Amino acid sequence: MSYKTALYLHRILELDAKLCVRVNKTSQYRWVRNLFRTVSRLGDGVFWYVLMLGAMMFDTQLGMQAAVHMALVGLTGTLLYKWLKGKTLDQAQTIKNSDIAEELALPPVKIHCSVLAEDAIKAAIEDYRHKQQAEA
Repeated sequence: MSYKTALYLHRILELDAKLCVRVNKTSQYRWVRNLFRTVSRLGDGVFWYVLMLGAMMFDTQLGMQAAVHMALVGLTGTLLYKWLKGKTLDQAQTIKNSDIAEELALPPVKIHCSVLAEDAIKAAIEDYRHKQQAEA
């Protein structure tokens, strides 16, 4: 791989990581949560299938890449959910991003995704425990 190609790929990975963090932070806004709550109630992914089809119709090559990326993200989320389903809260609390990366066989360039997943798991557990204490 040439130096120019490696530099270009490095820049793309940096942008991807920044975008992941920015999108993750937008979930603090109520309208974003409501949008995803509404979308998730549409059933078995009707919205996402239409979105993928629209992306492919708009721009075949980039649309296909985006559709594959969305499909892989969905599959990764499902695998992570099934993996966590068999764990207790205390076991899930001790999960590290390296455990997630190993379980999902993430390549080194996608480690930032496992960091975000670890943060999301810990925040969900903390939120659950806070709500349980409030009810007691």
